[in-house]
Amino acid sequence: RTSRRRPAVTWMTALYTAKWQAELERALAAAVSRAIRERSSDPIRRVGGLLLSAAEVHRSQRVGESEREPAPALLVSLQSELTAASVHTADATLAFDADDRATSVACLRSALLSLSAAQASADRALQELIDAGAPTSRAGYLRSLPELLPAPVSASAWRDEWPELFAENLRMTGQEVDESKDAAWAAKHESVQKWTEKLAGDIGAIIALGAPREEAEAYVLLTSKRFAMARRLRERDPKYAASTFALTDAIVAQSTRQAAAGVVAPALFYNLRGLNSLVRGDPSWDRITLPDNTGFRGVCSSALCAADCGTSAEAFSEKGFCVYHREPDGSISFPAQDSPVVKFESAPEDEHGLHTAVMVKEGVYGVFPPNTLFRLQRIEPPGWRAPNGAEVQQPLYVVSATYRPSRPLGANGTETGGKMCAAAMTLTYGGRAAFVEGLDGLLPLKPPLTMAQEFSRCSAWTDWKGARYTLEQEWDYVMGPSVPRPGCTAGHRDPGREGVTPAGYLKIATDYISGRRADAPLLSLDEVLAVRLYSGPAFQPINTFLRQLAALSGEHRTALARHPGLSFAATCRHLSAAVRKLAAVATDDELAMPLYRGVRGELRKNFWMPDEQGMVVATDTAFMSTSRARSTPLAYMDDGENVLWELQPRRESDAAFHCGADISMLSQFGCESEVLFPPCTMLVVSRRDGGHSHAPAARAETAQNRHGEDDGEQHGKNYEGEGAVAAGGEGRAGGDDAGVGASQANQPEHQIPAAGRAMAAVGGKSEAGVADESQAWRSRSWRAEHATEAGKRFVVVAAQPCFV
Repeated sequence: RTSRRRPAVTWMTALYTAKWQAELERALAAAVSRAIRERSSDPIRRVGGLLLSAAEVHRSQRVGESEREPAPALLVSLQSELTAASVHTADATLAFDADDRATSVACLRSALLSLSAAQASADRALQELIDAGAPTSRAGYLRSLPELLPAPVSASAWRDEWPELFAENLRMTGQEVDESKDAAWAAKHESVQKWTEKLAGDIGAIIALGAPREEAEAYVLLTSKRFAMARRLRERDPKYAASTFALTDAIVAQSTRQAAAGVVAPALFYNLRGLNSLVRGDPSWDRITLPDNTGFRGVCSSALCAADCGTSAEAFSEKGFCVYHREPDGSISFPAQDSPVVKFESAPEDEHGLHTAVMVKEGVYGVFPPNTLFRLQRIEPPGWRAPNGAEVQQPLYVVSATYRPSRPLGANGTETGGKMCAAAMTLTYGGRAAFVEGLDGLLPLKPPLTMAQEFSRCSAWTDWKGARYTLEQEWDYVMGPSVPRPGCTAGHRDPGREGVTPAGYLKIATDYISGRRADAPLLSLDEVLAVRLYSGPAFQPINTFLRQLAALSGEHRTALARHPGLSFAATCRHLSAAVRKLAAVATDDELAMPLYRGVRGELRKNFWMPDEQGMVVATDTAFMSTSRARSTPLAYMDDGENVLWELQPRRESDAAFHCGADISMLSQFGCESEVLFPPCTMLVVSRRDGGHSHAPAARAETAQNRHGEDDGEQHGKNYEGEGAVAAGGEGRAGGDDAGVGASQANQPEHQIPAAGRAMAAVGGKSEAGVADESQAWRSRSWRAEHATEAGKRFVVVAAQPCFV
C-alpha cells in the first residue's frame, strides 16, 4: 500500500471488523466459487469483477458536516485498476491467443462484463458524491387529472369509495384513533345517505347556485374529506380517484356557471401554517418562497384550497388570520394563527387555463380544486390592512392560480442540416405529455460527465454542405479567443469580435442581463460556453442526441442519457438554464415581434384533430431555433410541401415561459438573430375565433364529434403523441431542427405498433375519412392558411410557444 492510501485503508479495516466482515466474506466465497466453476483463465480478475458488479456504494455517518467517507475514493481507485486490467486482458488475448478463438472470445466477453460493472459502480458512486442540479422550472406542473389518476367509469363511483375515504380522513385529522372504526364501521354508521341528510342545507345552497343534485352532493360531502384525497393524489395512488374527479369536476363546472353569470371572485385569504392550514393540506406549501433556478416560486397543490373573503369581524386580528375552530366542549372559537397569510388573487380565464376562485358562498369564501398551480407573485411586509380593517402584523404572500378541467373533454432523428428548417418528410411531433415532463423527463439531474468531458471525446460529423467538425475542435475554439472567419456554412463567424475570450463573453452576457433587469439571475461561465457551442456546428450532435433520447423510454432512455460515450446531458442542462435566464429579460418590443420557423415537409393528416384537452399541439424535444425574419426560413424550403410556424411570443405566465432567448450577443453567427427555445417546447396552435383550447364550447364540440367512436382514435392519437418529430437535412439559417427522435412515417406497416395502425380506421372510418375530418377541423377551428411566397408553397400555422 502507498502512503496515499493508508488513511483510507486504516478506516476501511476498522469498519470491516465492525460491520462488513461477514457480508464481505460471504460475497468473496460466492465469487471464488463461481470463478472456479467457470474455470476462468484469470481467476483473480474474474473474482474482482464479480465482487465489483455486486457492490453497492454506502455512505457512513459523517465525522463532520462536510466530511465524506473515503470509501468512494478507494472504490474509484479499484475501478481504475480493474479497467486497466480489463484492457490489458483484451490486448493480451488478441496478441497471444489468436489460435484459440473460443478462449479469446470468452476472455474478451469477460473483460466487457468487468468494464460494464466498473462503469455501473462508478456511476452509483458519482450519484452519491455530486450535488443534484435544480429541477427545470415548473417541470411536471399542470398535468391534467387524467394524466395522474385513472378516470372513473361513472360520475357516482365516488360513493363506493366513501367508507374507506371517511375512515382514512378520520385518522389523518386526528379525530379518532380507535382502529375498530375502519371502512366497514364507516359503511354502517357514517354512510353517504346519512351525511347527505345531515348536510341537506349545504347541498341545497349549492343547488341554488345552479349545480345538479349529484354534483352538489359530491362537492359538499367530499370537501370535508380532502386530506385523505390529497395524500393519495400526491402519491399517484388511484384509491380515491373517483372522489378526486367528482370533487374537481364539481368545482370546474361551478366555475363555468360563475363566469357565465358575470360573478367576479374577490381576493381571498388563508393562513399558511398553523391550525387547519394550507401546509396541513399539502406540505409543499411550506416551500412556496423557495425559487427554482429561474426564480419561479410556486406550488402545485394536491389538496382542495378553501379561503375566506376576510370581511367578517372574526376573520383577522392584529396577530394574524383567525381560524374557525370547534373546541372539545362544542364551543366555537377563532384563534389567530402566528403564520404568514396567503392572499389568493383571481383572474379571467385565458388560453393557459382557469384562474378564478369558485365562490361557494358569495361574499364569504371560495375554493380552488385539487391540482391547482399557485404562483407566488410578491410578498408584502407586516402592517397591511385586512378587508375587515385589522392591521395585520404578519407577512402577506400574494399568489395567483392556474388550473385546467379534470376530464378529457370533448426513425432516429439524426441532424444532417442547418438548425432552422427541417427535412422533407411527413412530420410527427411529440404531444402534450413531453411538454409536461419537461427537460427532467429526458435528462438526469446529475449528469455523468462535465461539459468539458463531453467535448473531449473522439467524435466527428459533417454538416449539410459537407464540412467536417470534431468535438475537440469545437471545444478548443470556444475556450480560446474568437477568430473571425468568413465563408462558413452558416455565414461569417464572429465578425468584429477578434480576440474576445470566454471571460469577455461572460461580461457581455452579464452586462446584457443587468442592463435589462437588475435582480435577474446571471449566466455562469458554463452557460455562456454552452450557448457559444450550440450556436456553432456543435448544435448538430447535441440535437441528434436529444432526438434519439426522446425516441426511447424506461431503462433504454436512462442508459443513453447516462452513457459516458454518448451523453450531452451537462451541455443540455447548461444551455437550457441559459435560455431560461435570457428569456426572462425579454423586452416588450421583442415580445411584440413574431418568430418564424420553417419545416420542409408536411404535417401528418390527423394532426388537426384536437386532443383530450381540446388542443392541437406540437412538442419538440430538441432545442428549437427561430428567426425574427420571415424570409430566413423561406430561403431553406424545398419546392414541395412546407410548413411555416408563425410563433407569437408573450410575457411569462404562471403556467410557462412563452418567449425564447435572443442569443445573438453570444452566438458565433450573430447575423442569424437567433431566438432559441429549450427542449420540450410545446407549440399550441391558435384558434380562429381567438378562444381558448379548453373553453367549454370547444370541449362540447370535441365531445360531440367523438361520441360513438371506438378507442382506435385515441390510441392513434397517443401513438402520434409519443412519436418524435422526424428530422433531417436542414438549411442552417431558417428554422431549427424541427424534430424529435424517430418518425414512424417511413416504417413498413408491420413494424408500426397496432395502436399506430389504428389511425387508418378510426371508429370505422377509413384513413381518407380521418384525413377529411382532420382537415375539416383545420379549416373550421385553427389558424392555418395555405400560402405561396418567393416561389415556395407552404402552410402558415399560427401558434404560441410554451416551455416550463
